[in-house]
Amino acid sequence: MIVKNLIHALGEQDYKIAKIEGGDYTFLCKTNGEEISTVVIIDDIKYPKLADTEQCEAINKSFESTFLLRGYKKVETLFLILTDKPYGFKNFSDGKFLFWVADLYSERLLSFMDNDDAFDHLRNIIEESLSKPVKKSFTIKNRTLRNLLSQPFITVGLIIINILLFIYKDMILDIFEQQIFLLKYANISIVTFEAKQYYRLFTCTFLHDDFSHLAGNMMSLFFVGYYLEPVMGHIKYTLLYLASGIFASVCSVVYFSSASTPALCIGASGAVFGVLGAYVTFALLDKFERYEISISRTLIMIGLALFGGMQSTNIDNAAHLGGVIFGSILAYIYCISSKNKI
Repeated sequence: MIVKNLIHALGEQDYKIAKIEGGDYTFLCKTNGEEISTVVIIDDIKYPKLADTEQCEAINKSFESTFLLRGYKKVETLFLILTDKPYGFKNFSDGKFLFWVADLYSERLLSFMDNDDAFDHLRNIIEESLSKPVKKSFTIKNRTLRNLLSQPFITVGLIIINILLFIYKDMILDIFEQQIFLLKYANISIVTFEAKQYYRLFTCTFLHDDFSHLAGNMMSLFFVGYYLEPVMGHIKYTLLYLASGIFASVCSVVYFSSASTPALCIGASGAVFGVLGAYVTFALLDKFERYEISISRTLIMIGLALFGGMQSTNIDNAAHLGGVIFGSILAYIYCISSKNKI
């Protein structure tokens, strides 16, 4: 609604909407002889990941080179960011582009730059457009929905599933039934591939030997997943967790297949190590606003866990190492593929 009102208001100032492939941005251009000015509307409420300094700089550079090649002598571009968290964009002032922040809550424009005189004639027009459609109830509802969606409910759900299965195995089944249950769903090196029971690669990641085994994995998952899931997105985070767990199980089978005695492997640690590896990758690539868990502390935690596994015959270090490597690779692929280019 706000974007439509802005398009209408800018249209009265001779700005025309431009159809440009591959983006959720809204581009409006106005020509005046050998000069061209463009307003790029970024809806941070609907598409929060589009407001990125590198992307804005790339768009600005692309406009300048494209329009100069078309014969325009002067090219001016303004990025208009619609948001309810305006002060989160102060760092944009370090970028090589002009921008305004439209605070949807206070219905006013904020500028963190000094050289925005070229578009000063649009300030009142844009602020009037902001005040017309904005209703406090809509803004509050929208913000509440965003807050709910930003919660790590996948992480919490995974923890609940693991706890419930542990309660079922250790508190409901008797000792004999527990052994049958593990023999049916655990990852057993000589059974999983030879008997083609590939489901074990998945089911084993939700089983735990004892309470300390469960508690260690779930605490690590919660403290890291709490910060990683909202940044990565719920669906991609779920795929990361499950894929890391399955890959870790494959590594475990391959490693123990060459051992003299068969191994029965259970636990979410391979998937959890995938989440840890992804967190480190995101932190190193500066995808967090701040590091709630420091990179060095996370690396130490991973290192100590791997080292501890080497000192014990009861820990599946192959799954740990496979999980952390696979999770790091998936996170890196996600980071480089999520950059929009124009």
